[in-house]
Amino acid sequence: MEEWKNIKGFESLYQVSNYGRVRSIDRIIKRVKDGVLIDFRFKGKLLTPKLNKKTGYVHVALSINSKRKYINIHRLVAESFIENPDNKPCVNHKDESKLNNNADNLEWCNYVYNNGYGTKKKRLAESLKGKKRPYQNVPILCFDYNTGKFVKKFPAIYAAVEELKVPQGSIIRVLSGKRKSTHGYYFEYETVKEE
Repeated sequence: MEEWKNIKGFESLYQVSNYGRVRSIDRIIKRVKDGVLIDFRFKGKLLTPKLNKKTGYVHVALSINSKRKYINIHRLVAESFIENPDNKPCVNHKDESKLNNNADNLEWCNYVYNNGYGTKKKRLAESLKGKKRPYQNVPILCFDYNTGKFVKKFPAIYAAVEELKVPQGSIIRVLSGKRKSTHGYYFEYETVKEE
């Protein structure tokens, strides 16, 4: 059964459902017309989600005080319907479909779990297959393996090698999924290119 909850920070304006749908709420807005303050009835409606082609996630634009904010729907659903007692920073899609934002398909997790989940590394490795030294100019993200906390974004592997004093081969093995970590770090490419 679909359940609706007010969106934090937009309580009297928007709601999100456990099925991943977002709607505006019926409300009355005061406006000046011909020098007279009148009540304008605003009829709520379902918002049309937009696909962010760069990330693959769907988002909606929420407005408050004439300011528009784009928010990913999976975060809205997780913040409204999924407990997060450990204050984990990431929301994972259990079925690996970024379009399935049903609350039953989402879970809170840390960066290491989220970045190593499912077939992500395999898909990335296949997208880079056949390219000569694909890792040279691809930005990578570095995480503390034990805590899962984000450490730094590097423009390429060479920068991580220089700063962290970690062998290039070790980083490449983590990036390709042959190792889980090296020297207390976990690495991943900044983006996964979907085919």
